[in-house]
Amino acid sequence: MRTGSIYDVIDVLKSLSFLSQSKNLSFREKRMLDRAQFLVVSEIAEVMDETSELVEGKVQKALEKCLVNRVRRLVKTKTAKAKAAKTKAAKAKAAKVKTSRVKLKKGSTGSQTRRAARAS
Repeated sequence: MRTGSIYDVIDVLKSLSFLSQSKNLSFREKRMLDRAQFLVVSEIAEVMDETSELVEGKVQKALEKCLVNRVRRLVKTKTAKAKAAKTKAAKAKAAKVKTSRVKLKKGSTGSQTRRAARAS
C-alpha cells in the first residue's frame, strides 16, 4: 500500500477479504482492510464521478465474485491434485505387481507362477 499504486491496494483488499473469510483478522489487519477499502472506493468514486455509497456497493459485489472464483479455483486444484495422486498410486501398484510376476517367472516353476498370479 505504500507504493501508492491502486493495483497494490486492490491486491491488499482482495487478500485481506479472503483471509477474513477463513479467520478473524487482528486489529491491524482489520484497520488495513478498512483503509484499503476506503482508498479503492474513494479513488473509483472520484474517477467515475459517482457517490461513494454506489461505488462501495459495486466494490462489495466485485469482491464477492472474486472470492467465489478463488474458492472454485482452490477446489478445482485440490481435486486435480487428489486425482493425480490416485492415478500415480494405481500406476505404482500395477508396476509392483508386474515386477513381482517377472521375478517369480525367472526362478520358479509353472505352478508357483500360477499361484502368484491368483494371489495378486
